[in-house]
Parts: sequence; structure tokens; C-alpha cells
Amino acid sequence: GFWFIVVARVRVVPWLQLIKNILPAGIMGFSTMSSMAALPVTISVTEHQGERQDVIRAVLPTTVNIHLVGDSIGIPLMALALISTFGHALPTPEVFFLFSTFFVLYKFSVAAVPGGGIIVMRPILQQYLGFNNEMSSIIWALYLLFVPLFTSTNGMGNSAFALLMSRVFHYIA
Repeated sequence: GFWFIVVARVRVVPWLQLIKNILPAGIMGFSTMSSMAALPVTISVTEHQGERQDVIRAVLPTTVNIHLVGDSIGIPLMALALISTFGHALPTPEVFFLFSTFFVLYKFSVAAVPGGGIIVMRPILQQYLGFNNEMSSIIWALYLLFVPLFTSTNGMGNSAFALLMSRVFHYIA
């Protein structure tokens, strides 16, 4: 919402209009749980809002999976919360560093299918953080609950970013 208010130049009516116009991309991201599947809709609705369609077509595909960076922060935090909830000791910084390194490598090497990333992380969670089957099931369920929201906000946020870049390049070129 913040970036759309920036795009709308801090005016409420244009801000609401932008949100309304971009909402189909958010709904598509929410329902498919895939930013890539929502990309054509995101490009289409964003092009109707921006000055430079060429910039929008260049920016959106490059930012489509940027939410994986957020996942790489959110899932380890969720894992630490589960460890604490189950009464286990928190990992040492060295162990957490190893876990984080492998986690990020795995996260960016798996296909981005809904819920697929967390399933691939199960062995890392078990080996480095001591996850048992119950903890693995809970983190998988939590992840599946949050994926539609992450994907929806990612698509809409990417749209706002593309509109900002469209405006910047409009003034530069």
C-alpha cells in the first residue's frame, strides 16, 4: 500500500484507483500461489497504469520471484519460533549459519511450486535444527497458509515497483 501511495503522489483517490486496478494481479497470485502464473495478469494490469510499457515489461519478469528473499528470512524465523515452542534449545550461531547457508542455496535452486520449497527444506530442518516429524508438518502447514498472502503482496508490490520505475524512466528519457 505504501508504494502505491508514492505512485499516486500521496493522493487518496488515485491511490484507491491504483489498488482497484492492480487487484486482479493480487487475486491471481493469491489463487494460484505462483507469481510466475500471475505474471501475465500483473503485466497487463500494470501496463494500463504506467507511462512506459517497455520498462514495465522489463521490470516485472525480473522481480517476479523476489519474494524468495523474504521467504529466506521468514521461514528460518518461523523455524526458530517452532523450536522455542516445542521446548528445544536454540541452535548455536555456527549451526544456524550452516543451516542458513544451505537453506538459501536450496531455496534458490528448487522450482518455485506452491509448498515445494518447504518440502525440500525438511532434511535441512531436521539435520541442523533438530526438527521432528510433527515440527516439519507444522512448518509446512504454516507455510502453505502464508504462501497465498506472500504471493499476492509480491505481485502487487512488484507492480508498484514497475510503475515507479516507469515514472523514473519517463522523466529520464
